[in-house]
Amino acid sequence: MKKNTAYTVFALAIVAVIVFAYMLITVQDFTRHSLLSAEGVSISAESMDDMQIDLEIVNQNDTRWAMEIMCDDLTMRFMDYGSQIACTASVLRHYEVYHTPLELYNLFCENGIYDFEQSSFAARFRFSNVKYEYLPSKYNKVYQSPKMYHPSVFDEDTILSLLQEGTPVMVRVAGMPIERYWVVIIGVKDHEFIIMDPLKTEYSTLTLYDNHIYEVIYFET
Repeated sequence: MKKNTAYTVFALAIVAVIVFAYMLITVQDFTRHSLLSAEGVSISAESMDDMQIDLEIVNQNDTRWAMEIMCDDLTMRFMDYGSQIACTASVLRHYEVYHTPLELYNLFCENGIYDFEQSSFAARFRFSNVKYEYLPSKYNKVYQSPKMYHPSVFDEDTILSLLQEGTPVMVRVAGMPIERYWVVIIGVKDHEFIIMDPLKTEYSTLTLYDNHIYEVIYFET
């Protein structure tokens, strides 16, 4: 009887070790996934030929909307937090869909694309997997972020392919002091990515942000 009990305890101990090891591996995978998503990737245009999409510069500091409040928060205004909206408005004009950043922001709010109930700034300002039903139905937005074991648009070859198709590519960079800052890659010149930066009055290059990107958004037709 004692021998059987000992075998039972030993077997349970083995099962416990296996379960613990599985949980540990799963947690490590999840943690690594999260870290990778936060790390972003570096891209290079060194081997690419010059090409450019002409894109209207929509500046988030424009006096018509710079001081407008976002998220009903007096500390959040377009001049500081409106890069994503300004970039989106600029890209849509490339497809002959015209909204000012303020009009677009209001449309986003009305259609529930921004979720102000979320506690984190990042969650509230991520509008992924959304069809813009108030736009011509042929336009849909594609969103990608780095994920382990999954294909991603986070490489220069795919971005170049989109540019060659005439598709501007919105990318999130690390802008100071705003962590979630967006610009639009519109081409390549002298082996550098050319960008529409909503805080600039003329085109600049992605080298200003160390050629490092964290998220990608583009429209497919």
